[in-house]
Amino acid sequence: MASILAFSNLIFHIFFCMKLINCFFIILFTSISAFAQPTFQNNKVITIGETIPDVLISNLKNYSSETIRFSSFQKELTILDFWSTVCGSCIESFPKMHALQSKFAGKLQLLMVNTYQQDDEKKIATFFERRKTRTGKDFMLPYLLQDSLFLQFFPHKVIPHCVWIDKDRKVLAITHGSAVTETNILAVLNGNSTKLELKNDDLLFDETKDRLLAGDKNETDGLIYRSFITVEKKEKGSTIFFETAGEGRIQMMRIMNHSLLRLYQKANKEIFNHGIEKLVIDPEIATAFQLDLDEKLRSRFCYEMQSPPITRKQALEWLAADLKRCFRIEAVAEERMVKCFVISAGATFNKLQTKGAVTDIDYDQESIRPHITNGKMDELVTILKIILKQPVIDETGAKQHIDIVLPKGVFSFNQREIKDFLTTNGIELETTKKMLWVPRLKAVPSNK
Repeated sequence: MASILAFSNLIFHIFFCMKLINCFFIILFTSISAFAQPTFQNNKVITIGETIPDVLISNLKNYSSETIRFSSFQKELTILDFWSTVCGSCIESFPKMHALQSKFAGKLQLLMVNTYQQDDEKKIATFFERRKTRTGKDFMLPYLLQDSLFLQFFPHKVIPHCVWIDKDRKVLAITHGSAVTETNILAVLNGNSTKLELKNDDLLFDETKDRLLAGDKNETDGLIYRSFITVEKKEKGSTIFFETAGEGRIQMMRIMNHSLLRLYQKANKEIFNHGIEKLVIDPEIATAFQLDLDEKLRSRFCYEMQSPPITRKQALEWLAADLKRCFRIEAVAEERMVKCFVISAGATFNKLQTKGAVTDIDYDQESIRPHITNGKMDELVTILKIILKQPVIDETGAKQHIDIVLPKGVFSFNQREIKDFLTTNGIELETTKKMLWVPRLKAVPSNK
């Protein structure tokens, strides 16, 4: 009888504990649902042509309310721009995005969506504070932090990642950040979104399983050497990949979707070390490079080489040889009389000598105070090359590090303005011609 009573008490205690556990999980999941973003029966990946549910958006910054329904934006066009603080191209696009939001204020709503879990409120506040100190500009666009809902709707591997949505919450397009332009926004507002190029990260090249050429893996069994060049593989990404074979050697090199000029630069590093700003391209081959600022006009190519284990230097030499054979164009270094600028030390040059602070170099064109602190003269020469768009030769003889603060807007200075600025800082700037080594791209003679 005692055994039966003991067993009954055990069953009661187990049942009572199970009830407590059930109550605990009911309370726990109720609490979680109050903080998590809402879920939906149709909460799946959303593609072009489908409609976003009228979700409740929370944790919204730089907007009239932190929590709103998606439909509350009430604009003809909404663009979700996925970004993070570790994405350089995302940050570079901020001025463009602010300008577009201002220009299309009545019709466009840009929503910056940050899904990077390390970007918490404290880190973002510090990031924007430093950006304001450097550029004098506040970040005014509405943004989400540590988002999970839109990431679930629009999964991706590469940012910027932009989703275009109409006033009825229908997805019109999914693009790269470069597609967010005034021209494309006007086209979409006028009812034409068909010309926007789809960004599909599922097509990105996967080194573990993808092949640049079609064919079964068995076709390469026993392969000793091969190399080939293909035209652009859209959406495969722009990468350079080396497969190592140990002891600092490689057995495969793949370059995806690079311009022809970039391929020649990669293959002929020593030649191009003479300065890209001095590059000479013979007129008869100039069209092959299409050095237009519009990225869409640039021809891009892919290259792959599989070989016995060789050094990286040898691999790049073989790339140079393949380019020469395929395109009948070669890169050479030669001496030429070149128009250039020369900087020399003026009477007060010594005042630039550094006071010894921590090295800090900022020549971002957004910066309100571009400067070199405890930096080399090479840094100033680099800045002058950007401004003057011609070779700059340093004849100051400076061996010490320098401190110099550049004026706001210096990157739009003309030659006279930059000359006057340098003079006040003890540096003389003169225009001259010199025999310099330059990189040259020329056609290979037909008899070779």
